[in-house]
Amino acid sequence: MMQGNYEVAMQKLNHALTYESGHVAANHYLAELYRRLEQYDDADKHFRRALSNADSDNSALQNNYGSFLCSQDRIYAGVKQLKKALDNPVYPQRDLVYENLGLCLERKPDPEQAEIYLRQGLEINPRMPKSLLAMARLSLADKKYLSARAYLQRYSEVA
Repeated sequence: MMQGNYEVAMQKLNHALTYESGHVAANHYLAELYRRLEQYDDADKHFRRALSNADSDNSALQNNYGSFLCSQDRIYAGVKQLKKALDNPVYPQRDLVYENLGLCLERKPDPEQAEIYLRQGLEINPRMPKSLLAMARLSLADKKYLSARAYLQRYSEVA
């Protein structure tokens, strides 16, 4: 899948599921593959199957599913999943969860909450291009032109 050979990835993942239909990783990867192929109903089905079989440490899955839900304009459900991912204080990619929360709430639109989460993500990792660009948009919409310019300059350094 990482090499763009989706057909082979699909075959191998489906083959793995013939042995164990509830395999968390196989369902998670299959959900991501369907998301990339824009087959959103199948993606949702496999995300839910992976979550229903996952143990308590499933922050990456919750982050990915939450981001997927937000991209489908299912904001409330997406935010709920993303906040569950934050319940794990040692999850190493908390910056991405904060970014996904901010981007999701920007879509709602809830610019105040979006800014809070984007700032939290940027505190952890100040070099996240999507967060910097989103902060520039939010600053521009709020007529904070110097802040928007600063975020765009930081964005151009890391993008």
